[in-house]
Amino acid sequence: MDRRKLAAWALILFGVILLGMQVNIIDPSRSTIVILLSAFLGIMLFTKGINHSKHKGILGGSFFLLISITLLLMNNNILPTDDQLGVAYILFDLAAANFIYYLFQKEFLSNIISGFIFVLIGLVIIIDYYKVLPLWFAIDLLQTYWPVILIIIGIIILYRASLKNKKTIDLT
Repeated sequence: MDRRKLAAWALILFGVILLGMQVNIIDPSRSTIVILLSAFLGIMLFTKGINHSKHKGILGGSFFLLISITLLLMNNNILPTDDQLGVAYILFDLAAANFIYYLFQKEFLSNIISGFIFVLIGLVIIIDYYKVLPLWFAIDLLQTYWPVILIIIGIIILYRASLKNKKTIDLT
């Protein structure tokens, strides 16, 4: 769909919602308005990213769409609502958005790594929330195995360097 047509439909939709609110036909809560706005922003950014040559906008668009789905599930009491769990949900949404963006831009391996980091941090928060393992255990693991992060960064640098060498060899 053309961006102008999408923007026009969005304006019509929000105009109808706002008019319904003005004449007391529709009475949405603040959370419903946030859900609708984040879904609208997600759709706009995602469609912009699909049409863009470098897919700019897909990461943000998918994040806002996922946030709106998460908020909708929390609003309808399908997901438990708690501040600590909310942080974990946001981290999982960030991870999923990075994985989705990687599907469109496969040369950005950093999106996969970022996604896994967000998932790990979210899992630590959930494990702490449900008291599966004590938080000190996760901190102890991090203090012991933090050099693994350096190893992973080194592997990424080598991988990217080999890709650049392969591209320059293919061009010559």
